[in-house]
Amino acid sequence: MEAIYRFVEDIFAGLAQIIYRHSLSALLLVAFATIALVTQLPKLTLDTSNEGFFHADSPELLNYMAFKEEFGREDMIIVATETENVFEPVFLRRLRSLHEAMEAQVPYLNEVTSLLNARNTRGEGDELIVEDLFESWPETDDAMEALRQRAISNPLYRNLLLSADGRVTALVVRPSPFAVPDYEGDIMAGFEDMPVGDSAAPAEFLNDRQTAEFVAATLEVVQQFQSEDFRLRVGGMPVMTEVVKQLMRQDMARFLLAAIVGITLLLYLMFRRISGVVLPLLSVLLTLLCTLGLMGLTGVAFKVPTQILPSFLIAVGVGSSVHILSQFYWRFDAGDERIEALTGALRQSGAPVLGAALTTAVGMMSFSSASLAPLAEMGIFAGAGILISLLYTLILIPALLALVPIRRKAPKGSTGTRMDRFLAGCADFAIRHRRTNMLAAAVITLLAVLGLTRLQFEHDPLQWFPDDHTLRTDIESLNESLKGVMTMELVIDTGEENGLYSPPLLQTIDSLAGDVLAIEHRGMSSDKVLSITDVIKEINLALNADQPEHYIIPDNRELVAQELFLFENTGTDDLEDFVDSQFRKARYTVKLPWMGSTIIYGYGNALLDTITNALPENVTTQITGISLLFASVSVKSLDSIRQSYLLAAVVISILMVAFIGDLKLGLAAMIPNLSPILISLGVLGWSGIPLNVFTMFVGSIALGLAVDDTLHFLHAFKRAHMECGSTEAAIRQSFQSTGRALVVTTVALSLGFFLFAFATMQSVMLFGLLTGFTIVLALVADFIVMPAILVWMIPDRSPVAPDGILEESP
Repeated sequence: MEAIYRFVEDIFAGLAQIIYRHSLSALLLVAFATIALVTQLPKLTLDTSNEGFFHADSPELLNYMAFKEEFGREDMIIVATETENVFEPVFLRRLRSLHEAMEAQVPYLNEVTSLLNARNTRGEGDELIVEDLFESWPETDDAMEALRQRAISNPLYRNLLLSADGRVTALVVRPSPFAVPDYEGDIMAGFEDMPVGDSAAPAEFLNDRQTAEFVAATLEVVQQFQSEDFRLRVGGMPVMTEVVKQLMRQDMARFLLAAIVGITLLLYLMFRRISGVVLPLLSVLLTLLCTLGLMGLTGVAFKVPTQILPSFLIAVGVGSSVHILSQFYWRFDAGDERIEALTGALRQSGAPVLGAALTTAVGMMSFSSASLAPLAEMGIFAGAGILISLLYTLILIPALLALVPIRRKAPKGSTGTRMDRFLAGCADFAIRHRRTNMLAAAVITLLAVLGLTRLQFEHDPLQWFPDDHTLRTDIESLNESLKGVMTMELVIDTGEENGLYSPPLLQTIDSLAGDVLAIEHRGMSSDKVLSITDVIKEINLALNADQPEHYIIPDNRELVAQELFLFENTGTDDLEDFVDSQFRKARYTVKLPWMGSTIIYGYGNALLDTITNALPENVTTQITGISLLFASVSVKSLDSIRQSYLLAAVVISILMVAFIGDLKLGLAAMIPNLSPILISLGVLGWSGIPLNVFTMFVGSIALGLAVDDTLHFLHAFKRAHMECGSTEAAIRQSFQSTGRALVVTTVALSLGFFLFAFATMQSVMLFGLLTGFTIVLALVADFIVMPAILVWMIPDRSPVAPDGILEESP
């Protein structure tokens, strides 16, 4: 085994000499590869949509896209306001001005619906009339009161456009499902040359940028009308998505700047020289730019979970650089020539740096097969970024060390620094109290494992915001006054053209409303459903002089078909929202309050079971919608956690054994790496804080980073043990040779994550605190538990004659 160690070290020593002799060529090669990737940065996009959480071939996404193409987008922005009397003329004029401003100023708009243009279906003799509720403005108080009574009594308006108590009214602002190009000039010119039929180009769905413009314009109109006596509350998934995106941009810029400043100060305090600051920062910044450029090159958008990627890569990249630089500066200051110092640095630190990079990359790439797209992409590009950082550490930094001016510093005195004395004290404590330390670690880890049994997962972006954030308070208010801002969609397929003319089927669908409204799951229930049966009952009522007993589905198939035909001939296109063109499929909408994804998912299962069991066997039902995509995140995330954590633990254990060259020691060395993760997750379990799409990365990130420290420590121990033969002496020497670098890299890594504590979104803040805490715990475990394992497993031996002098490093 000693021969293998020497062989590996010789490889890295040879690499150092090649780079030193061909430093300019190495820099040119690095520059060419860097430019190739950095030039792809303009192609990088930002996607915070719920659709962005799913792979392109995901069944959930394909079903939703098919639904959008058939029925349009169901996500909406609700703009609501409260007043003593909604039907007071002055208030209604302000509402009309707001409505008209929305229609005039908001791009990519499908429609704005409010009490002013709410569908009002009535009959005059045999004629069916469909018009706006305020088709003509009431001139008298009696006329206004008649309209008020009509609105309050209409079940279609309740808790959609008008609250049950009549004090809150809302505008429902819906985006267009498709991006419609703007035409200039004569729109009829060339009309005969336009493609038709199958040759026509398919319409494109509204993209993320266009949706952002739609939301921004809507919010701008809201701001124009916002006042103390006209308080507007805004909610809905499009607004949530856009606000999250804006906060991501703000936080990313702030975190990057803070991380760079903090790590700059840390590097200067450690090395006290400009090159010790500039070289690591140059390496990590180029790593970050190349990784983002690689995302742009491959067409992968920056998404919600990947906002942690920049700070992660900066922290990891600095850690690798510190190990190489600390070895180089120590040798250079001791009198070695540059080539000797560089050769010695890569000889001692090259192998553990390589092993650390591979284990960290594996820890992240364990998410590459995740069923959620951003988790898989985070794993892939974090892993790729780590490997890019490895190349910069092993090629760029040595090439620059061969060229840049570096001033020698006088060696430190023989008494050592405070850091040396601290590390010596840590070694002494770890060896003297090894049994007590192991027992304490075992008890704490056992308690943490018990906490894991209480750990849950929840995806609820509303809870990411501070309690007093405007969006959060608005949505919570809309949950209360209008019973929610979300919908769950079902598509009922009869399997035959005109199948929806069947009175028995329509009556079954209509009777489902009572069963659906009775569903309750962990506090979630609905108080409103919408379907084609509401339209048919509305028509039948209007054609029968508004007699309440006729608010039913007719028993005659021909009468149903005739009534729907009359409705279409009024000029309204509202049927398109409820049925397909062949009257084969019906849309069934369930309005819901905003709640966490696991609750919504459970409710969706209960809803689908209720409807499927009630309908005939030849009728199929499919559940879809933004809310289902939102809810599916939790289930798929749990699957990803189980799979990725297990894969990371197994593969990293194999790598640990391979790098150490000892099966028993390699497996035992995983104890101080796994226990910090178990403790951190156990703390979440005991505190009742659920995992989310950010904190689920803690385990894989921390495992990869914790193994880094262990590999460096064990590599130093193996070298020292081969030289001196004494296990305890080798442990003490390992603390002195690698301890300083381990402390500095731990501070750098944890600092990079602790900065997230200043994030606006609480989920990101929790992720940063938890990951930083886990990284610190991993160093404590390496300093306290690892020595006990070594004393227990590695006996003293006769020293082996070295090929060269075993140097004491900083």
